[in-house]
Amino acid sequence: MLIDTIGEFDKIPDSIPAEGDVAIKVRPIDLIAYWKRCGIMADFAAAFYAYTQDQPSVQENIISTIFNELIENASKYSVKRNAEVGIHMKLYNTVLKIQTENYTPESHFQKLRKHLKELTEAKDLDELYIKTLAAKSDTTSDSGIGLLLLVKDYNLKIGAQFRHIEETGQYKVTIQSYYYIEQ
Repeated sequence: MLIDTIGEFDKIPDSIPAEGDVAIKVRPIDLIAYWKRCGIMADFAAAFYAYTQDQPSVQENIISTIFNELIENASKYSVKRNAEVGIHMKLYNTVLKIQTENYTPESHFQKLRKHLKELTEAKDLDELYIKTLAAKSDTTSDSGIGLLLLVKDYNLKIGAQFRHIEETGQYKVTIQSYYYIEQ
């Protein structure tokens, strides 16, 4: 089993106890067929964690935006409509760790790996944003702008681990993001 890790993966290991811990499993078809469910889940996660802070409404909006983008990506790029997407959220004082897991075909893996590598190694996110906008075609929905904006605008730390499953030829994609909630 080939494993490849990019960016800030396992910045906070799962072995460290969290103050809040919520795990959800969904099927991509549930979210793709009823796209509003992504927003409903994002709003739930945001409300659950934001109200531990001094300015809950500001944090709620940011957390909802981050969660929504992550869950949409995991659903959109899953291998099958009925495969599971795992979402795990943990709060460590002022750091919210959001992890998504899904299985994807090699074609999606190659694009995602390239994009995440570029994103996590970029020296200038504003320059990468302009370059990405210039390269974006109106016919593609996988431009990478969503993750780029999360990292650029919310100082989100992100990492990924890709595991090649030889029996199926698929890749298990685990994305970890770390949002530092302002006090």
